[in-house]
Amino acid sequence: MARRRRAAGELEEFLLALLEREGGPLTGLMLTGMLREQGDAVALSLVFRALCKLVERGIVHKLLTSRGYVLTRSANEIYLSCTVCGAVGRVVNEEPFRRLDAAADRRGFRVTRPIVEVVGKCSNCSSWGDDEPS
Repeated sequence: MARRRRAAGELEEFLLALLEREGGPLTGLMLTGMLREQGDAVALSLVFRALCKLVERGIVHKLLTSRGYVLTRSANEIYLSCTVCGAVGRVVNEEPFRRLDAAADRRGFRVTRPIVEVVGKCSNCSSWGDDEPS
């Protein structure tokens, strides 16, 4: 099978489509693997470069806990990352972001890209108590 190379803009669009389709956080390595499975000749470095551009433009967020990327649905998203199963939930709430902006402003700090990620256990994993599911 012939390997296909994508132009930079086309690669970004394809990455967005993969993130949309999969829903949850995907790492650069996972995205590269998906592209290669579909016959794309793509280097991991090109995928990370495209992801960096998407993050800079605010279209994608990089989550610190999972090291995965997710589509940005709203400017006021709070990500809820489960440390047990890796699930990521989203809550949209403007109030915490207003408070963060106000606190930063009082200190002369200008917020350019607020990212709030809360780490804990999702409802499924919380039902296991302190023990992780086997």
